[in-house]
Amino acid sequence: MRARIAEMWMAGRMLGWLLVLPMLKRVMPLPSLVSLMWSRPVSPRASTGPEIERMWRIARWLAERAWPRRNGTCLEQSLVLYRFLSARRASPELVIGVRRHNERVGAHAWVQVDGRPVGDTDPALSSFAPAVSFGAGGVALGAGAVATELL
Repeated sequence: MRARIAEMWMAGRMLGWLLVLPMLKRVMPLPSLVSLMWSRPVSPRASTGPEIERMWRIARWLAERAWPRRNGTCLEQSLVLYRFLSARRASPELVIGVRRHNERVGAHAWVQVDGRPVGDTDPALSSFAPAVSFGAGGVALGAGAVATELL
C-alpha cells in the first residue's frame, strides 16, 4: 500500500512537470531546461532495472494522456524521466538525436542509463545520430560529429 501511494505521488509530480514543460521548452534554451530538470539525488540507493522501466511506463502513459492530440512529446517525457531517475541515483543521460529522411530532418529525445536506452530499443534508435547528450547536473557531454554531418 505504501509503495502504491509513493508511486501515485510520483505520477502526480510527473504530470505537473508534463503540463508546464511545453511552455518552458519554448522560453528556455535547452541546456538551461536540462539543468532545471536535473534533480539532486534524494534516494539512498540507485534505481533498479524494473523500477526504471516502471518509471518510464508511467511517464509515457502520462505524456500520452496530457497531450493526446500532439506528437512530439518525447522531449517532455524524457526530461521528466531524466529528473526522476536523477533523484533516484540512476545516473541518467538525456540524449537528443537527429536523422535525415526524405530530405527532412527529424529529432528524437531519449534517456539512457548505463549506456542503454530506457523504453526505446536500439533498433528504433539506430536511425538517429546523437546530436548532444546531457549527464549529471544537466552538463552537456558533447555534440555528436555524425549529427553535425546530417544537418
